[in-house]
Amino acid sequence: MKNNFRDILLLVHVVSATVSILFPIVVAIGSVKFYFELKQNRLTRGSFEFFRLRPAFIGRINYLVPLSGLTVVMLSHYSIGTLWLVVGVCCWIVNLVLLEAGIFMSWKDLSGKLPNLLESYGNDEDHTASFERLVKEQNLGSTVGDIWILPDNTTAINYISKKIKTIFAASAIDFIVLFMALYMMVRQP
Repeated sequence: MKNNFRDILLLVHVVSATVSILFPIVVAIGSVKFYFELKQNRLTRGSFEFFRLRPAFIGRINYLVPLSGLTVVMLSHYSIGTLWLVVGVCCWIVNLVLLEAGIFMSWKDLSGKLPNLLESYGNDEDHTASFERLVKEQNLGSTVGDIWILPDNTTAINYISKKIKTIFAASAIDFIVLFMALYMMVRQP
C-alpha cells in the first residue's frame, strides 16, 4: 500500500514538474510574439487572446512539485538533508518567487491596462465583429479583420513593453532555474 501511494505521488510529482517546466517556455514564446507585434503597433487577435488567459491556475501547479516531491522522499530511503534535495528545493523556491513576483504580477498589471477588452471581448458569436466594436468603442485605434492597429500612444506602448519584457525575463530565468532543479533531481549526485 505504501509503495502504491508513493508511486501515485511520484506520478503527480513528475506531471506537475513537466507542466512547471513547459509553462515558462509557453509564456516566453507568447510574450515575444506580443512584444514584436506591439512594436509594429499591430496586435493580432491571437496575441490579444494569449493575455486574456489566466496563467495563475496553470502556473500554481508549481506548488505541487515540492510538496509531492518531499512527500515521496519521506516515503522512500532518501534523507531530506541530501545535497541534491536541498538544491532542488532551493531552485523551486526561486521558481515560485519568479512566478509570483515576476510573471503573475506583471501579467495582472498588463491585463488591467488592456482596458476592459480582455474581460468583455469575445462574448459575441462573431468574434471579429466583437473585437472591432470593442476597439472602436474604447478609442483604442482601429481594426483590420483580426489585427488591432494601435494608436500612436508611446506612453501606453512603453508601459506594456516594459511589462512584456518583465514577463519574458522572469520566464527565461525561471526556465533555467527549473532546468537546474530537473538536472539535480534526475542526476542525484
